[in-house]
Amino acid sequence: MKNSVLLAMSFMLVGIACFELIPEQLLRIFTAEPAVLEIGVQAFHIIGISFLPAVPSLILPVFSRPSGGAAQRPALLTRQIFCLIPVFWLFSRIDLAYTWLAFPIAEVVTGTLGLCFYLHRIHIWDRCKGAAPKPERKGATAMKLITAIVNRRDTSEVCAALTDAGFYFTRMASTGGFLTGGNSTLLIGTEEDRVPQAIAIIRQNCSRRTEKISSNVQLATPSAAYPTEVTVGGATLFVSDVTQFEKI
Repeated sequence: MKNSVLLAMSFMLVGIACFELIPEQLLRIFTAEPAVLEIGVQAFHIIGISFLPAVPSLILPVFSRPSGGAAQRPALLTRQIFCLIPVFWLFSRIDLAYTWLAFPIAEVVTGTLGLCFYLHRIHIWDRCKGAAPKPERKGATAMKLITAIVNRRDTSEVCAALTDAGFYFTRMASTGGFLTGGNSTLLIGTEEDRVPQAIAIIRQNCSRRTEKISSNVQLATPSAAYPTEVTVGGATLFVSDVTQFEKI
């Protein structure tokens, strides 16, 4: 995260320098209209200062998505719909020169929201890390490997709940079963005393449901395919003994 922010800000500094030092030269690439140049130069000076706060407003909300959170969509909606457009419209009622302030304001608000989600996620991880049992000795530690086959409709909820509880897992797309439907296979490595907690989380977030499918059974007399009800969902779990070794 630190490297991503630093790299993005280094690029943004180049953009700020261009918008603040040579705005007219940039605009002349596209137009030579005096009125457009006059408005554009003023706009570039204000929009340019929004480049730095744009880094956390874009990176931090996206960070929470693969880490099990759901902050990306509301944060981006805040930036575009709930902040940028209303502020732009409000300032346009005053004067055109003020409308460009909507860009830095939207970036600062969204970046602050993303930072709150980021710090909340780090707090959850630190809390789970502190609660995790420490091995009594160095070297190999007895572990359990949970192989969970989860229906694709329940995968997002299960992964988010496992992440919030501090479990580490590998997610793989898989296909199988009577309907050859899409599933996700989760490989969860954890201590033996945390296995019941992981199973409880999976059970809580996996629901069984009834779906209708078209039957392909061939009857003695030709007839149209008729719907058949089958039960899908839930999860299939395998728990096996493994050994975790220290990385070298």
